[in-house]
Amino acid sequence: MAATTVHELRLEDKVKLQGILHVLDLFSNLDRDMPLQMIRTMLLVCIKEGQGPNEVSRELGVANAVSSRHLSDLGEIDRYHNDGYNLVEQRVDVTDRRYRRSYLTAKGVTFRNELLRAVR
Repeated sequence: MAATTVHELRLEDKVKLQGILHVLDLFSNLDRDMPLQMIRTMLLVCIKEGQGPNEVSRELGVANAVSSRHLSDLGEIDRYHNDGYNLVEQRVDVTDRRYRRSYLTAKGVTFRNELLRAVR
């Protein structure tokens, strides 16, 4: 029988991992089946508001279509014309109306603040 190895963690590392787990629980409370790429998209909008879908896709290393879908689903109405999460809104860029920029809604700001509390 093989010996079991225990990899000890410092208390502060356990607290950090518990914070990550809590963050994932918050996303799971929104939607148990939310894809990881959508979670990454939401986190990126929290970090860098005002980016367009192309910038988001470049930052995350995904196709433009993927970031556009996720930004849409995180908005008021999802890609299937059902209620979205209403966490992100896309506004037309006032300097170039061909582009849209992504910003947190009031609900998105509240959710971002919950995420930040979870990792403190």
